[in-house]
Amino acid sequence: MSAYHDSRDNENSPYRGWLLNANNIAYREWLGGGENFDVFRVEFRGFLSHGKRHILAMRQLNQWTVDAPFAAYAPVQLRGYKRGQYLGKYMSSIEAEERLRLGDRWTATIFAGVAFLYGGGLEGTDSGNMYPNWGGGIQFILKEVERIVLNLEYAGGKKNNQGIYMIMGYAF
Repeated sequence: MSAYHDSRDNENSPYRGWLLNANNIAYREWLGGGENFDVFRVEFRGFLSHGKRHILAMRQLNQWTVDAPFAAYAPVQLRGYKRGQYLGKYMSSIEAEERLRLGDRWTATIFAGVAFLYGGGLEGTDSGNMYPNWGGGIQFILKEVERIVLNLEYAGGKKNNQGIYMIMGYAF
């Protein structure tokens, strides 16, 4: 099952628009799996252009599991954390990123967010189950027409979690 809407003006580096992706992945023994369980995901991304080609980008992500084994629980999905290091039956996160245009081919980003693990005995309001992130980076626009960027970012989180990321494109 899946529902998808995308009004972004560009998939690589949107200036405006929004995306909504809701889906369910059903793992079934009768399809050759070893377990019967479901994973539900809902993601929203929004992009707002302001000032001199600056962009405010937002992402809200949810993942819920039903009857899943622990290895298939929802991971914290924020920069600064290794995927799969922190798991919960349910995970919700929100992240905001300011994309600042520095010149013809250069941008900079600053971002912050928080993820919550809950369900299966975890309380989302417990500070031990909250995972903040923050960071920043610099991007070089490789192909302006296609809006393809080379992105170098640093991200930090709690408990000395951190990472340096070099990717093509923005994180979302």
